[in-house]
Amino acid sequence: MLKHDIFNGPWNVKLDRKSVAKPKHYATYYEPKPLPNQINGWHVHHEFKDDYGDTVYGSINTRAGFDDTPDAEVICSGINSKGPDSIAIARHGNFFKWGFAATPKHMTQSGKDVFANAIVYTSKFDGQFPLHRRSHIGRDWWLHAAYRMRSLNDDYEKSIVSMRRYGRSESFIKASGPFEKYATRRLKQTFPILFEQLGVENLDRYFDEVVKHRDYLIVEEETPGKFFESPVIDEDCLAYGIANHDPRLLDHCISLLEKSTDTDRAKRVLARYTNQSFATAAQWRTWFESERDGLYFTDTGGYRFFTKGETTAERPGPTKRIQLRPVKFTAEFTPIADSPLQAKLTVRAAIDDSWYIYSRVPKGSSFAAINVRILTGPVEQSGEWEHSAAEPSSVEEGLMLFRNEAEVSTIVEAKDAADFQRKVQLMIVYQACDAARCLPRKTEFILVKRFGRD
Repeated sequence: MLKHDIFNGPWNVKLDRKSVAKPKHYATYYEPKPLPNQINGWHVHHEFKDDYGDTVYGSINTRAGFDDTPDAEVICSGINSKGPDSIAIARHGNFFKWGFAATPKHMTQSGKDVFANAIVYTSKFDGQFPLHRRSHIGRDWWLHAAYRMRSLNDDYEKSIVSMRRYGRSESFIKASGPFEKYATRRLKQTFPILFEQLGVENLDRYFDEVVKHRDYLIVEEETPGKFFESPVIDEDCLAYGIANHDPRLLDHCISLLEKSTDTDRAKRVLARYTNQSFATAAQWRTWFESERDGLYFTDTGGYRFFTKGETTAERPGPTKRIQLRPVKFTAEFTPIADSPLQAKLTVRAAIDDSWYIYSRVPKGSSFAAINVRILTGPVEQSGEWEHSAAEPSSVEEGLMLFRNEAEVSTIVEAKDAADFQRKVQLMIVYQACDAARCLPRKTEFILVKRFGRD
């Protein structure tokens, strides 16, 4: 890391070194080379707060496959709420990622110097647009996901303890379902094909199987707006015993065509892993030999080989910002029998597969729990907010998650029963995350569905 240009000029850098304890939640991620309990780090900026008094945190990317294209590089990680290999500083084409949230005002002197150097460094890549848009997650993420399946039983037990801690009745806890139901839902979301093979009998086997088949994993197609696809084992490559990211695979398939042996499978593999289509083995061989030295395989760019300079990215034009909206909210009043001036206000969240939001967060957490407020309207809240069943996070003690769906409800009062027919606006603050990223906290405004009306 320290040999990189941004630490060596044009401004001289004297790093503010600081020893920090390895975060406890890193143990829930797979580490091929485990970090020491004390990490020799670099102090980039001081703690600072926003206008609401909340500590401001930066952002990270998952490393899995980030630098598997020739125009991408990982520079360093940082202490974070995800995993030990998450990225704080990196470059992709002419895009430079500086994950720290602080402005120079709050940075250490070395933070300011490295930030200034990073601007100079990135200027060298002006106009060099990324070769590929990151449309898939790299295969190494599935190692983390499978590793965490080993702790599903502990996660389930923690969820039971948490529900009791927050005063849930035993009947409510029982209705949330047994471990089998909990594990099935998690496993089907992450490893639907492996789940059909393994079920929930041996949770350790998920990690064993992903490690065993790592070199043969692929995703079949891109799912728009969904970064965490499910892996498929390529049975063709497995039969060959050659990793799908090894150029020898193409060489082997072309040799089979030259020998007129197993040609259907060879053609299928060549079509799957390249953007080429040639009629004869001789044409395939000519192409391969001429491009061999520049070939590279990218998971994140589409799980296939590309030649030097080949690109799938759109050329410059008006910036298109992908608007992710993995959570959709609705709200409604429900009458309370014998209480014409009271109603139950329920906010429902429909959460896309692989995403989650936070039900509760411990004090000082970098995450944001769902927070609902009655913004305008003729009713007033008269009870506490009640949450539907949530599950604990393995990242941080006391962190509770909503997956798939959630309900937050309270009792409200009105001065007149007709008030429940009038417009009531809610403000909802929440944060959505998936396995690879967390979106910034978001504020939405919705209207409550009134009695007898849409």
